[in-house]
Amino acid sequence: MNFALDAQRPSSRSAIFRQLEYLTAKLVSEMTLKGVALGLALGLMALGCGGAASDSGTVYVRVVNLVRGASSIQVTADTGLLATGLAYGSATSFGALSAYPQAIFAKDVSTDTTLGTLALNATSGAVYTLYASGAEGFSPAPSLTLVQETKPTASATGAVIRFGNFSTALNEAVDVYFSTPGDTTTKLSSLTPVFSNVAYGAISTYATVSNATTTAHRIRITPTGSTSTVLVDIASQSFTSGDIYSIYETDASAFVASLSVVQDTY
Repeated sequence: MNFALDAQRPSSRSAIFRQLEYLTAKLVSEMTLKGVALGLALGLMALGCGGAASDSGTVYVRVVNLVRGASSIQVTADTGLLATGLAYGSATSFGALSAYPQAIFAKDVSTDTTLGTLALNATSGAVYTLYASGAEGFSPAPSLTLVQETKPTASATGAVIRFGNFSTALNEAVDVYFSTPGDTTTKLSSLTPVFSNVAYGAISTYATVSNATTTAHRIRITPTGSTSTVLVDIASQSFTSGDIYSIYETDASAFVASLSVVQDTY
């Protein structure tokens, strides 16, 4: 940056000082303007880079408590609380969470016992269900499982349902049958299971259960391949057409299985 002194010789010392002050002020002004421009340019460059470390997107997570012996659980992540006071056999709604890699930690609220930890490396925009399952003090031990969800297509003539096998009391593969409540003449051997050979800890795909005859259904669960032994018998369970559900085989006690029904609101 060049500044030329006036060609005319100043007539006094004060005139020299005034010209030096002018040139100094001009130099400072131009340097300040260039500094501001540089700062703005750097800021725009930072925005252009996307800020990946601080804004990695959002995922949606819900929690299902299927841990026998844990009547209330708390689940936390590095960037937020996922569930607190969540009762056995129930689920939270889907909540937003940063997609930035982080740890998830679950504990029994009443005993402060750790139920499991899990590393979340999620895809931005994805939807997940976090299952806390197992049995405190028994086998299989409590653990966490993260499942990425794909919303199924609803049906106007029936309910869209899937089945999860999480009964530690039984801990075996099962078949699940639907029939009309009060029907005492139709034998299981003449029915086709809606969900077949679902192993412990597994979750079936969604299936549409027709409500053409009735919105209430009798649900029976048997060991896979057997119709003579009924492990769970729900006399009547209603499902609304157009809605989506997950039904989970859970534990009524250490030796008796039960069924939990959760509406899936994506």
